Amino acid sequence: MHGTLYAAAGLALVAAVTAGDLNWPQFRGPRGDGVTTSRELPLTWSETTNLRWKTPIHGRGWSSPVIWGDQVWMGTATEDGTELSAIAVHRDTGAVLHDLKLFAVEEPQFAHKFNTYASPTPVLEEGRVYVTFGSPGTACLDTATGRVLWERRDFVCNHYRGAGIEPHPVRRPAAAALRRQ
Repeated sequence: MHGTLYAAAGLALVAAVTAGDLNWPQFRGPRGDGVTTSRELPLTWSETTNLRWKTPIHGRGWSSPVIWGDQVWMGTATEDGTELSAIAVHRDTGAVLHDLKLFAVEEPQFAHKFNTYASPTPVLEEGRVYVTFGSPGTACLDTATGRVLWERRDFVCNHYRGAGIEPHPVRRPAAAALRRQ
């Protein structure tokens, strides 16, 4: 599995949001508290039990998958951090809907071997996904077309061990703040 990320982490999440919370738009869910209103969820899963699909995804990323409608979005990056991408798969089938290389990074900052260059979790709202990789770049994408609506590369900071943030509209309306600038 080294060098290939599987969207299997999203499989349990897909099951979790099916019956109750229809969208899981940010890290830790609709309210940012990790709690779902869904019922009768599977408590265990494996390679053969309680899986709907399994889709190979290039690169590495620890970003949590997020869901809006029939799309599951996540970030991924090359192991050396020189290419940063956003990927959307279909919620019911796992088919890749968008595979978008967003940023090329000439000299990536250091990322600890237990981290990745795609650790921040995207945030979704109707028609938009906000993807950040920290200092290398942040972008807003149209979820229907995958078109980049805007991007920023001027958030310069030293992540020390690699980016691990996520834009969180519940605690801090980051998406709204970025749109105003």
